[in-house]
Amino acid sequence: METAKYKIAQERRRESMRSDLSSVPTTSPGNRPALGQQVQGPTVPGAAYRSSSYISRAWKSIYSSLEPAPPSEHTRWTKPQSAMIQEATDLYEQEHYGEGKLILQRLLEGMKGPLGKSSPNMLFLEHKIAVGLENEGAFDEALKKYEEVFERKQKALGPGHSSSLNTLYCLASLQRILGRLEAAYELFDRGFQLGEAHLGWRDATTLKFASALALLLVEQRRSLDQAEDLCNRIRIVVLDNPAIGGISLSQANRNLAFVYQHRRQFDKAQVLFTRALSESEAQLGYDHDETITTVCMLADLHRQRNFTSESEQLMVRA
Repeated sequence: METAKYKIAQERRRESMRSDLSSVPTTSPGNRPALGQQVQGPTVPGAAYRSSSYISRAWKSIYSSLEPAPPSEHTRWTKPQSAMIQEATDLYEQEHYGEGKLILQRLLEGMKGPLGKSSPNMLFLEHKIAVGLENEGAFDEALKKYEEVFERKQKALGPGHSSSLNTLYCLASLQRILGRLEAAYELFDRGFQLGEAHLGWRDATTLKFASALALLLVEQRRSLDQAEDLCNRIRIVVLDNPAIGGISLSQANRNLAFVYQHRRQFDKAQVLFTRALSESEAQLGYDHDETITTVCMLADLHRQRNFTSESEQLMVRA
């Protein structure tokens, strides 16, 4: 059952999505970084980061920053350790990142093992600490931590392991949020290549990288053809196996709609955005963040087409 604090945090996230769409896409209200704008980490507060862009959130949501527990073949958590991790996770969900991070740091300091810093459990905690730093707005520290954790995971688990790739995704995602598009593109492309080589094209992790890469290809105007090809391939996989995980059918349809929107194929885009919205409402609910993100993107399409009334109706609903 959701706590009252979590409901408040969820409403804040929805409110940030509404405020994103009410601004001109290429401008930067307050300290919020605009698309493609270079931003120095320490100058942007955490709250501003979380509102960076509803488009950013569309692909950011593809892959959860909070990865699952280490594989069962590695050291298991004790009951007290599990309780501390759950407490930290609850605090993260309530956006109390500083408090959650302190719990994780205490747990990390108390752990000792034969693998030292290469212990999968310790790497798991280090990753979650990096997530806390990122959401606090300590971007330089978070980037450094993600880089360190990824390097250690590569050595301990291999570069193509799903846990290694999760950290690489978070690193690429943060670079993208900060407007460092070239660095983000290289990291997303690297992750996609590693995922395809080690896990296969139909693996959930590979699909997540492919989805983020496709959206970045559109944003950077690198190749709409390549982006559309990736989105179509992803959609085919998800249609064949809806339970594959990694990306839902609603996300696959929304991403392809985003490509069509930039091709100015507005009718196709509207059909897929509308379908994605119906699927998200049915699977996740009317007020879920994913649903609201799709609402905002469809409203943006209507605004681009000068359908002011339709856009405003959607924003009232959001």
